Amino acid sequence: MTEPLPGGKEFSTSKLAKILDVSTRTIYRWIEDEKINYYRTGTGRYRFTETELKRIQSDRKARNIDNIKDEILRTVGTRKIVYLRELQVALEDYFWHEDVDDACDKLVESNELNTEFYNENRWFFPRNVIWGNVKDIAEYKKRLMNIYITHPRKYVRRGVIYDDYSEMLVEDALIKAGYDVVSKNSHYFNGKEYHQTDEERPGRKKDLDYVAYAKAKDTYIGIQIKNRLECPKVDDIHQMLDICKTLDLIPVLVTRLSHPRIYEIVRTAKGTVFQVKRYLLQPPFDRVAFKQITEDLKIPLSVYQWVPDFLIKDFEELIAQL
Repeated sequence: MTEPLPGGKEFSTSKLAKILDVSTRTIYRWIEDEKINYYRTGTGRYRFTETELKRIQSDRKARNIDNIKDEILRTVGTRKIVYLRELQVALEDYFWHEDVDDACDKLVESNELNTEFYNENRWFFPRNVIWGNVKDIAEYKKRLMNIYITHPRKYVRRGVIYDDYSEMLVEDALIKAGYDVVSKNSHYFNGKEYHQTDEERPGRKKDLDYVAYAKAKDTYIGIQIKNRLECPKVDDIHQMLDICKTLDLIPVLVTRLSHPRIYEIVRTAKGTVFQVKRYLLQPPFDRVAFKQITEDLKIPLSVYQWVPDFLIKDFEELIAQL
């Protein structure tokens, strides 16, 4: 939270949203996610300084936000109808997921893009197209979506239960790269224990997926795996780093996709991020469905029976950096 500058310009939530061409919902989300500096008036209203406005404008320019709406409209026009995650993945090499979400809100608000909430998903389609003409496509995509969403994540091997199949692949990569896997689902290590704060919900303790020992460098690392289409949440990453700090481990994040802000946070803590760009799923997976999902939806699925070489290489290269 910033303090107002005497005599400086200040902006309300609605005014800032108008200047930045985003919805007020977006501004409130930035506040909740601690992505924007603000102060509160005596009546509790949010206010933003001109310095903060310029910082955000500079940041958005660096992220090529001026072109995002045109790219969304082009992609939606080409695909006829999309759901949000499909659109975010389609544009993730150029725009952050959250920026695509924000831009869709504005395009709908300005009547440049049609939307329909159907079958538990928000769908976007061109403004000159009626829902009835694209409903069948939406239903086809929803069927494909359900296939990869409901595909089994838990996996059991030799009596060991993995919460996600990707955890087994990472474990094998660690072993093949020359590490000793010291523990799994770890919140306790070498006489130290991570304690959750009182504000956190009860249940299973927050932990690391693995603690591993790099024999060549006599160093221990703490590994967290986020095998999802979306970017990891900042709060989850801070928690991973808090656990590693408590247990005196070097943090390593393995994720399909990472927001640049996540890279910065982890590297500031002297950690490493492995971005694999693939949604790692376990076999068997129907070949026809796989082709349809990867070609029609362009969702980057990868199905591996054995640990992929790129994971082994990532952990081998990490040893050289430790």
